[in-house]
Amino acid sequence: EAPECSQGRIMRLPSMSKLFSTRMVAGSNALKRSTSGLHRGEIAPPVPVFMMMPLDTVLENNTLSEEAMSCLPAVREVGAEGIMVDVWWGLCEKAPGVYDFTPYIELLDRCAALGLKVQTVMSFHGCGGNIGDTVNIPIPDWVTRLEGSVPELF
Repeated sequence: EAPECSQGRIMRLPSMSKLFSTRMVAGSNALKRSTSGLHRGEIAPPVPVFMMMPLDTVLENNTLSEEAMSCLPAVREVGAEGIMVDVWWGLCEKAPGVYDFTPYIELLDRCAALGLKVQTVMSFHGCGGNIGDTVNIPIPDWVTRLEGSVPELF
């Protein structure tokens, strides 16, 4: 469990996975708002923090990265609300209209078991291909094969 901080204090909480989060513990008066906003001396309620998962959380073979999965308990330990993960088009739709979200569903199940919320970003672009990139997730092959037959897409 993440260490508690004293009322109204902001504290950085490091975890073993080198993830960092800022948690703010506010007093009961923090939730008192007027139509003009907070009054002098009041503290705003905490903002939920979602940590971005590595780009290769789901691998090219459509399995979960166990290295990335091992970080999930640390996300909870530092007080984050949950995670954000890219849902890669190039991994989910390898043939037109044929979808496989199996690893993402497994990720959702693992997060639910830890009490973590999940924000997904539908990534319809490729990832990688630049100098120094360690992750390469292209758009689906069938899309690039359409280039000559459907010029308005390109």
